[in-house]
Order: sequence, then structure tokens, then C-alpha cells
Amino acid sequence: MNSANPARRRVTRETLIGAQPSRVFPLLCPVEELKWIEGWNFRMIYSEGGRNEEQCIFAERITGPHLFGADAPEETRWITTAWEPDRGRAQFVLMRGDAVSVLEIALAGGEGGTMVRFDMTMTALVDTGAGRIDGAVSGMELMLAFLAQSLKHYCETGTMLKTGA
Repeated sequence: MNSANPARRRVTRETLIGAQPSRVFPLLCPVEELKWIEGWNFRMIYSEGGRNEEQCIFAERITGPHLFGADAPEETRWITTAWEPDRGRAQFVLMRGDAVSVLEIALAGGEGGTMVRFDMTMTALVDTGAGRIDGAVSGMELMLAFLAQSLKHYCETGTMLKTGA
């Protein structure tokens, strides 16, 4: 891997949610995600207000196995790098041993509700991470599909989507 051009992959997912952005955006918070993400558990590292905000830092052990397989249980640390409720935009940097990811979530309101766009870019940090990045693409696709379906279900029904997993 050439350090000037590390292995990088990008996955995007969009979904239309039958709720307004003012209802959807606050749910993009690790505290609120306890309501709508099955199996979600996190450790808050830093937050001035106890909820998501710019520069909030939290950690969890769910993302790694979904992206890299069951042999990747180490903690993933999330840093909120943009929290813009008025613009309907949140951005997170996800850090783990051999890769860093950026997850951007953009909301656009309209007559039919809110179009939510999840955009995830993962970059290998070390040479051995390049193969893992290629292998993580399907995990990224599944993760974004799960987030989109779970958020849509919660916003439209008020209940958590149960996958039975």
C-alpha cells in the first residue's frame, strides 16, 4: 500500500422516513440509539451535555464485529465531528486499530418525510489493513442498511425493529 494512496472504500445508503427531520435528527445520538438500535450498548467518554454534540466521544464493541467479523471485538471509538441540527447533518469519525471511518448522515425534509443519506468511507491505516478494508465493504453495506431500516421503523412505528439475532 502506498501511504499517499491508502486503501479506501465508500458505501452510501438512502432511505425515505415518514417523519420530519426535527423528529429524526435527535435520534442520531448514542443515548437515543438505545431506543432504536437492537443490541446497542456504548460507553460515553466525553460530552458536555450528556448527549450527542460536536466533539462528543463515545465507544462501543458492536461495530467492529459487524464490519470485520467476529474476530474483531475490539472497541470502536466515535468522535462527533459535526452536529448541525439546523442543517440536518451529523458526521462521525470511527477509530479502531487498523482503520478509520467517516460516517456522514444528511437529512433533507420534504412532503413525504425525510430523505436520510448515510455515507461511510473507510480508510486502512496500515498495510495489513488493506485486505480487511476490502472485506469490510459488505459489512459496511449491511451496517448502513440495518441503520436505515431500524431508524425508519422506529420513526414510523415508535418501536425498535427486532431482528431476532
